[in-house]
Amino acid sequence: MRRSERGVALITVILMLLVLTVLGIAAALLMTQEDRTSARQEMFKAALYAAEVGLRTGERVLTLTPAAALSAILTYPSNFSSPFEEEWQDSPSTHAPLHPPCGPASNWNTVNLGTYLTQGAVGGTEIANVEVPIAAVAGTVETGKRAFYSLYVRNNPEDIAVCTGGTGDTDGIVRLVAVGWVTNMDGVPLAVKVLEEEFNSAGISQAPSAQKQVNQGGTGQGIL
Repeated sequence: MRRSERGVALITVILMLLVLTVLGIAAALLMTQEDRTSARQEMFKAALYAAEVGLRTGERVLTLTPAAALSAILTYPSNFSSPFEEEWQDSPSTHAPLHPPCGPASNWNTVNLGTYLTQGAVGGTEIANVEVPIAAVAGTVETGKRAFYSLYVRNNPEDIAVCTGGTGDTDGIVRLVAVGWVTNMDGVPLAVKVLEEEFNSAGISQAPSAQKQVNQGGTGQGIL
């Protein structure tokens, strides 16, 4: 083989090694991204399960609540305080629960979720920032994560009391909102799930929530 041909062969080998190296790095990056996506999906599922646990809890509480007490529940002024605040909310300036004002559907969002649902009589224990064992919601989520849920109750937008300046409930129908989220051990939110359903004290089956898949105040999700 001539010297010039040996030089070309060396350059060809170097180029092939370079191409293989680039392909190897790309494959490694792709696998890493897939692992991260899978982990985020598992955290999202854990947030969903935490919200489901909360929703079932809220249903039991409201089932035992007389229709006459719904107004008091809706007008309950929250006094909850905790070092583990719900940082998943849209507004970082306040964590106080707020009811949606009269107006367009965009007012029914995660800033205006209503007030905390209380366990037992009004003024009892607020069902907020309740921790759920991570093994109970998603066994595949890596350790070092925590799962929580909070429950809110707000009026349904069709209730005349919402826009007439009245307070409380007039039709025996309220909205139950469950928020589930997963954090790291420092409380930084990683995944959030919001579930909402309409509760009729008369026991009449309701159509799916009008907020479903419409905005963040209805059935929705968020991976942070």
